[in-house]
Amino acid sequence: MLDFECFLNTGMNPKDLLMQLKIETCYRSAPSLYSEVYQISNGTGRLYWLYELESSRLIQLCRDFRIKYDLPQAMSIMNIFKHPRFVEEYQKVNPAKWITVPIEEMSIIYRIVNEGLPKDVHYPSGLDGHEYDLKTYGKIK
Repeated sequence: MLDFECFLNTGMNPKDLLMQLKIETCYRSAPSLYSEVYQISNGTGRLYWLYELESSRLIQLCRDFRIKYDLPQAMSIMNIFKHPRFVEEYQKVNPAKWITVPIEEMSIIYRIVNEGLPKDVHYPSGLDGHEYDLKTYGKIK
């Protein structure tokens, strides 16, 4: 699976990153999701998210990109993904979305970052085959 989170460009300071969550779905009809939560100076936060492109749309985007920039037919898809202009094209087709997270809801995120998940949660996982990858960064005072 492509690590499509490399296509999320928030423009935020990496030091303000509190949490990353990736949900990989097991169904073709539901796209995987990658999100990041950043702390903002006024106590609120900003949540960014990006859905994975369907395989057929991603392959078409690669084909169109190779033609547009006159790249060799034998160029691997992984090399296309690493091309800086491809990241720009991907972001045009599949832009990230964001919302401001109010202080009240940020308190829940702060608690998870500082204390970890509640003791009764072993690890977030879906009973329907979804995979969750949750990472937290730093301690908030």
